[in-house]
Amino acid sequence: MNRLLLAALAFAALVEPAAATNPGTGPTARVRVIHDYSTAGVADPALVDVRLGTAANPIDNPVAATLAYGNITPFLTVPKGGYTVGVYAAGTTAALVEGPLIFARSTLTTVLARQVAVGNDTFTIDAINDSGRRKNSFDASVRVIHGIPAAAADGVRVGAAGAGCLTPPLYFPATTVLSVPRGTYTVGVYPPDDADCGGDPIPGLSATVELKALRGYTAIARVKPGEAAAFELGLAVDY
Repeated sequence: MNRLLLAALAFAALVEPAAATNPGTGPTARVRVIHDYSTAGVADPALVDVRLGTAANPIDNPVAATLAYGNITPFLTVPKGGYTVGVYAAGTTAALVEGPLIFARSTLTTVLARQVAVGNDTFTIDAINDSGRRKNSFDASVRVIHGIPAAAADGVRVGAAGAGCLTPPLYFPATTVLSVPRGTYTVGVYPPDDADCGGDPIPGLSATVELKALRGYTAIARVKPGEAAAFELGLAVDY
């Protein structure tokens, strides 16, 4: 079984089947893309295009053109409805993975392009529902993504200096949402043996960030581009 077929099967298992209808022109949804596909030993992960297609043309709508590893796009507005979602080698129609997905009215969806699992370098996509994050009281909402496909990084915790651990142990490709009171924090990813996040974060996986009330953020632990054995913490403001 070839690599593209494996990728397509993995994608189909992760997303909700979409009706074979063209999206409408009325109510809208919002979609953003995170490129986190990097296998161990790859110094320069490939540039990709991510497109939303209709039933008539599965690759007609570029959402993120020439997207580099580590890029996080803003949330983009699209008509609600059923699409073909695909990741392609940049500037081509060579599919790395394609599959159907539905974007419902007024929803927020994060499309995460990533490696399937530790030890399995097939390209796949997660569709993460970010719609409920705006309802979290007056705190900041932080989407945490474990994006490091390496056994050495499994079982890690996210914590804040002086506040202890904010999550239980996380394993690739876990994601969770934290509701955090506004303020300035030094956030870090702590090794598995640091049960209370009281020591030093894993090198490269810490940052000082100001979190504002009613705002949304993403923090993704990922392999550092060009350095397969090093890590970094990517941060983005979502809304």
